[in-house]
Amino acid sequence: MNRKLWKKSTVFLGLSVVSLMAITAMACSSEKPAVPTRSPETVITSVATSEGVRGGASETRPSTGGSTGFSGMSSGIEALVPVNSGIPVRSPSLGFAQEHQNPTGLWINGVGELSVSPDVAILSLGVESRAKTVAEASGAAASAMNRIIDSAKANGVAARDISTQHFNIQPEYRWIEVKSADGNHGKQELTGYIVTNTAAVKVRALDNVGKVIDAAVVAGRDLVRVNDVQFTVEDTVKYAAEMRELAAKDALAKASIYARALGVKVGGVIYIAELGSQAPVVQKDMPYARMRVAAAESAPTPISADTLKLTASVQVVFSIQ
Repeated sequence: MNRKLWKKSTVFLGLSVVSLMAITAMACSSEKPAVPTRSPETVITSVATSEGVRGGASETRPSTGGSTGFSGMSSGIEALVPVNSGIPVRSPSLGFAQEHQNPTGLWINGVGELSVSPDVAILSLGVESRAKTVAEASGAAASAMNRIIDSAKANGVAARDISTQHFNIQPEYRWIEVKSADGNHGKQELTGYIVTNTAAVKVRALDNVGKVIDAAVVAGRDLVRVNDVQFTVEDTVKYAAEMRELAAKDALAKASIYARALGVKVGGVIYIAELGSQAPVVQKDMPYARMRVAAAESAPTPISADTLKLTASVQVVFSIQ
């Protein structure tokens, strides 16, 4: 009895599955295929100029579902142009040099130079002390440096114009030969410590540079080190406008020379980039031995400044007519 009931249930379940599949097939065949829709697209027209493509007005066009004949430009170029139009497109997001992989025009570097007299001298004054302990070496160096600083202030240098340039403590060793059963060999032996301290002293009265140096030598005694003297211009901003104007005139003059030689005319300016400016320093080495001799003779150390050349550079690209 149970076997007959199980067979009837199985048959009923199979018929139910077949019926469900048939209903589903009928429902699918009655639906219409979905037609893809496209939203209106905005086309930004472009006007061709001698420098590329200038963006024009935009208009909204309904989509026809077919090919529009336009291709979107990537890399941030907000313009759609015909694929085969041959119109060049410039991207505002790209740098000038990146856009112009095949650059055209006159690429000129202009340089503006001004000869000026330095108005400040920077002295590098220091001390070097050696002792068996760090405390002894640093104490002697500090005492000598304080005397040098006081001497500079006594000769008209302001406290704000004196600053630490370098400070260092390092051990000092020597090599010794040691005899042992394995033979002779060398090893390091600590002999003491070296302390160096260097200050930058800015002297604004150039006629006073020699006096400041001589006073520092006397104050620092055997520990003093006079490294060098540098002459420079403290404030170059007041010369910036004139240097830039000279650089621009130099670039235009060079472009005119090239244009005449090549039989073309200089057009408008396409691109300008400032390459930077430079305020050089004139360095005079002042060996320690010379300072000692000058101080011993009680004669002022002669220090003279050379003329400096301030420069500004600019890169200009001119079109060719």
